[in-house]
Amino acid sequence: MKNSALKNVIWAMSIIVCLIAVIVGLLIASVNRYNGSGFDKEVDLHMKNSSASGVVQLTAGDMPDGASLKSLGETADAGMEYIDKLTFLCDSSVIGMRDYGLLSGGKDTYQVWGTNSGTLKISEITSTDIKYPSDGSLISIADSAMIAKPPILVICVGQDGLAGSDENNFKTNYTMLINSIMSGSPDTQIICCSISSVTENYTGPDGLTAELIRSANKWIEEVCMSTGVYYCNAAHSVDNGYGYVHGTFLSTNGKTLNSTGISEFISYLRTHALGGI
Repeated sequence: MKNSALKNVIWAMSIIVCLIAVIVGLLIASVNRYNGSGFDKEVDLHMKNSSASGVVQLTAGDMPDGASLKSLGETADAGMEYIDKLTFLCDSSVIGMRDYGLLSGGKDTYQVWGTNSGTLKISEITSTDIKYPSDGSLISIADSAMIAKPPILVICVGQDGLAGSDENNFKTNYTMLINSIMSGSPDTQIICCSISSVTENYTGPDGLTAELIRSANKWIEEVCMSTGVYYCNAAHSVDNGYGYVHGTFLSTNGKTLNSTGISEFISYLRTHALGGI
């Protein structure tokens, strides 16, 4: 009888302990209620976008939490010594950096990546081969980045083929370009420049307008925010104050910068330098 009574007491105490554990568990759960958002965005973004190289691959629609624009502000004049450290990826709007011989090395400079013709359409940005300046071979931009591994790459593209691209296609191709460069050369610092505008009365067959260019510059800002690269409003250097390029800075076609305009563009980069380089 005594053993039976002792067993009953032990069972009763066990039941009480279990009930207390359940109640404590319910109280903790109510205080720290999971709402489904704890790992949603940040971890999922990195899990789905991380490549084997450790570089986060973002799509045009991705925008990390707390993303902000890393815009280069005004600095003291960093001089040509700073410009000499830069590599430029250019479309026809600023290919004069190479063709006018405005950088160190003149027309034989190794600092400019572009096509033979100078045109580099945004819709074909990841599939078009550029002329690799050191040996003249035609290779992709991604391969150029992987081989050269430039400390700083300044991207000046977006005007060519702009009228034939919508917002989604523009941002997708621009993002793919940045991702391919980052994959090939993870330590390269990337600066994306705003697109220079056209004259007020521009009526070229490519359909460019100042309004379209303003929209594209906003798209570039958004791509910079989503990918974490730097933005430089270098096109402001040749603006006439009304959203168009001052005629003094344009070639006769009304959209590409002449040597004076590109010199202004370079001066702006010198006074909006990336620190610590």
